[in-house]
Amino acid sequence: MYPSPKMPPARRIKQLFLALLLLVSTTGYSTIPTGYYDGAAGKSGAALKTALYNIIKGHTSISYAYIWTAYYSTDVKPNGKVWDMYSDIPGGTPPYEYTLGTDQCGNAAAEGDCYSREHSFPKSWFGGDVSPMYTDLFHIVPTDQYVNNRRSDYPYAKVGTATWTSMNGSKLGSCATTGYSGVVFEPRDDFKGDFARNYFYMATRYENVIASWQNNNTYGAAVLNGTSFPAFQTWYINMLLEWSAQDPVSQKEIDRNEAVYAIQNNRNPFIDHPEYAAAIWGPSTPPTLTVTPANQAVTSAAGVTTFAITTTLAWTAVSNQTWCVPMASGSGNGTLTASYTANTTFAQRTATITVTASGLTPVTVTVTQAPAAAQLAVTPSNKNVTTAAGFTTYSIVSNTSWVVSSDQTWCIPETSGSGNYTLSVEYAENTTNASRVANITVTVSGLTPVVVTLTQAGVQTLPEPTNFPTNFSGCNIRVHWTDATGTVVPTGYLVRMSTTGFGSITAPVDGTPVADNTFDRNVAAGVQEVWYKSLLPNTTYFFKIYGYTGTGSVIDYKTDGEIPMIQESTYSCSN
Repeated sequence: MYPSPKMPPARRIKQLFLALLLLVSTTGYSTIPTGYYDGAAGKSGAALKTALYNIIKGHTSISYAYIWTAYYSTDVKPNGKVWDMYSDIPGGTPPYEYTLGTDQCGNAAAEGDCYSREHSFPKSWFGGDVSPMYTDLFHIVPTDQYVNNRRSDYPYAKVGTATWTSMNGSKLGSCATTGYSGVVFEPRDDFKGDFARNYFYMATRYENVIASWQNNNTYGAAVLNGTSFPAFQTWYINMLLEWSAQDPVSQKEIDRNEAVYAIQNNRNPFIDHPEYAAAIWGPSTPPTLTVTPANQAVTSAAGVTTFAITTTLAWTAVSNQTWCVPMASGSGNGTLTASYTANTTFAQRTATITVTASGLTPVTVTVTQAPAAAQLAVTPSNKNVTTAAGFTTYSIVSNTSWVVSSDQTWCIPETSGSGNYTLSVEYAENTTNASRVANITVTVSGLTPVVVTLTQAGVQTLPEPTNFPTNFSGCNIRVHWTDATGTVVPTGYLVRMSTTGFGSITAPVDGTPVADNTFDRNVAAGVQEVWYKSLLPNTTYFFKIYGYTGTGSVIDYKTDGEIPMIQESTYSCSN
């Protein structure tokens, strides 16, 4: 904003003093005076409009100059700045703000220069500087002077193609509202109800003269119809009712109504009783609300569906499920859209959408979403294991329940489960020389079963020895292996022994070498064997072998994957 002091300091001080007195005098006005609208009770249509005219006519008329002072109480934001509906952004940060008195003016070269007095109902429509319309505060609001000039005396309406847009989103351009095709000015949605209720007030307060205004101005003639009732053209009545419903009365309007009442001694009935607008200009038939179809069946994928709403009222819509989100509100006939997320479960789900219009029974419709297609994948397709007994696992990816079976008694998988899972399979020792294969079948209802295999190695047959051993003893065990191959080969091996089982043999830790002892032996690569002597008779011993590279604090053990293991038994230890 560019500060533009336009008044001498003495005048500004005087206006500030008057404003303070005005603020003090208006403190406490917060409710409709008792009995104020008694004369309107039970009426509708033209009769209601005339009754309201008789209540609010004859207000205290002020001077045009006093309007600047009135703004100190009628149009002040909570932060003390001017409440300009042509620049304000409710809930956001406005592009500029004005200081009361300091920034008032009559001319501006650009937005943000200064604020002026805007006849929201253009004065050219009622003949110019004609009292009391010319100074009636209910339709004269402070606005940015540059935007005020761009608005000119064009009607308010919805813009189709904008030729100019203000910093707060107000637009000038061709009319998109059915019934008129000329140039119009469209304020922000946040203030459309404010301006609509201003127009209802003008048609009511000046019921006795408004019929003569139609031919004063070309743009006014497009809005006014030359009567005291309904006063406006049909297209404009429909638009004003829609704007009033879509933008309900705000605290800003309530406060302004009280402040103007303190100055003019009359009120805007359409702020105190928003329902009066529909009661006067709305359809004569009872309002209804229908929503079709009653249910929309959708696929499991995420998407959007729609329902048709038929009503003359404003409506709101809510869902009882977070996965289904309808548009929150609307007005009149229209399309209700509802977005929904993907259904990844194996069950159908239903959301209920409740559409509500004031005074009518809520209407409920449903969105029924199909379940996700059953899924099943099992990996890997085969596991190779050693001759020793043990456990291995497979990965199941599914969105439903499944069962598992094996065609071999030596291979026992978990039998059932649901969803994604790590399937554990136990297998017995293979004491034969031949390898063997078990088929593991995973089944989901409605899908082709998935079969994976477990291949277990047989006992390796070695060549016949050349000679018989000497110093025969049944208490010695020879552990023999074939050196590992690959891109990185071991520099040595650590063989670990246990008398209680494979599970009691712990893996060595990188960087911590294990010294030779009764149970642990370090063997250089190439030797491919180690003897354990003087063992207990008739005892089963268990062995695991770990390859490693390096020594000392940089020793690195091979501990991932399937660790080679074997078990052997001693017998009578006599030579």
